[in-house]
Amino acid sequence: MRFLTKTGDDAKAQIPLQVLAAGLPRCATSSIQAAFDSKHIGLNPCMHFAHIAPNAQRGDLVIAALREKNAERRHKLLYTIFTGFPSASDMPACIFADDIMDMYPEAQIVLNKRPGGGPSWVPSMQLL
Repeated sequence: MRFLTKTGDDAKAQIPLQVLAAGLPRCATSSIQAAFDSKHIGLNPCMHFAHIAPNAQRGDLVIAALREKNAERRHKLLYTIFTGFPSASDMPACIFADDIMDMYPEAQIVLNKRPGGGPSWVPSMQLL
């Protein structure tokens, strides 16, 4: 993956999430990550699955959040994942979009969609 990164301390500052790209994977999420991370927009680092995949501890937090039924406890897990990331794209952000909107009510929302909708999205996922 072009944007796959393994970093120890991606989220150093206590920066609130400012922008959420709420679209599903394979809907230009890596391009949006690159745009948010660029010097032109400067919302870096952007939380993206590329920050989850190489980090087992973050992966465990995502799984725990998926299993957590209590919203308050789930939000605490999600704050641990998203703290220090001023922007988010791809998973896990799109899975927890409702929670994130509750947690960061001032964040701007970008709904990125794949051209052609579902009929083009499903085959793109099957290629993985």
